[in-house]
Amino acid sequence: MRIDLAFDDAFLALPDDADHVIIPQGNRTADVALIPLAIQADLQVTARYDGVELTAEVDVLEGAPLASVIDVMVPANIVAGEPFTIDITIDQAAPEEGLIFEIRVVPENTILGDLFPFMDPGARELNALYTAGFDLGPVMIEVSSAVLPGVVGMAQTEIIDALPGAELVINEVDYDQAGEDTLEFLELYNTGDAPVQLGPLVVEMVNGSNDQGYGSYPLADAGAEIAPGGFLIIGNPNVIAGLADDVLRIEMPLNGLQNGPDGVRIVNMDRARLEGFSYEGFLPDVTEGGAFDGRDAGGGSLGRCPNGADTDDNSVDFRFMEASTPGVANVCAPPAP
Repeated sequence: MRIDLAFDDAFLALPDDADHVIIPQGNRTADVALIPLAIQADLQVTARYDGVELTAEVDVLEGAPLASVIDVMVPANIVAGEPFTIDITIDQAAPEEGLIFEIRVVPENTILGDLFPFMDPGARELNALYTAGFDLGPVMIEVSSAVLPGVVGMAQTEIIDALPGAELVINEVDYDQAGEDTLEFLELYNTGDAPVQLGPLVVEMVNGSNDQGYGSYPLADAGAEIAPGGFLIIGNPNVIAGLADDVLRIEMPLNGLQNGPDGVRIVNMDRARLEGFSYEGFLPDVTEGGAFDGRDAGGGSLGRCPNGADTDDNSVDFRFMEASTPGVANVCAPPAP
């Protein structure tokens, strides 16, 4: 059965510009999906069939504004096989039914994860976790939603083998001395075969009680790059004064390293962690692998043994060393039987 419909098409419409609705055989009713086009009160909708005419009034009310902008943020570089986050932000709150986004990547299949992430009702931000594929090179990411026609957000990243600076390790830490702490230092070491550019890198001291940073040292303050096998010391004035001329250095104030449980990490400009070490406890955003089971008891230091060894597991790589060795290779006594 065909029911003809009439209304003011400046304010209402039917899907596909239809002007009628079909009631299936055997049914007595049919739903009508009217599309509001503009705000207006007391609109009349008229249904006609076989000389019979019925009229109803409809008000088109102002709804919540829909987003007109989608911002997409991704790291400039992502490491093959490693997790990363796509941050999606819109300029209006998501509608009461939420928002489903569609993520399109070029080339296809270069990131792994849910390509139709859901934003909660009323939210403006969505942080979605993905894994980079193993095809190296540039990747274009496009984000859209069927609810937001014509609104598209785009970002570009690049899948690489390893983040620049990954060869730089935290090699030794001395955070506690007998009496007043005047010989605190953190030692970095370039384990690679090429210089590491220091410009994008920052060392952060992290408070274990709240996972917040309490000290930050841009490594560019020590120089443009660190040579293969080179050392960089962030230390108290008394430590800096005793370094060899070829050791890069950044002066740190007294009590610049807190006693544990705390940690230190190296991050890049995208806030990606390249390296981390925690002492006297596990810190989720710092510790690599398991936590080192030991502490600096006031004499000696904590260092990688052998010098520069890096298995990405603090519990394996670090050992208490009886003598601190800022700016030179770690001296590791044989482990206790």
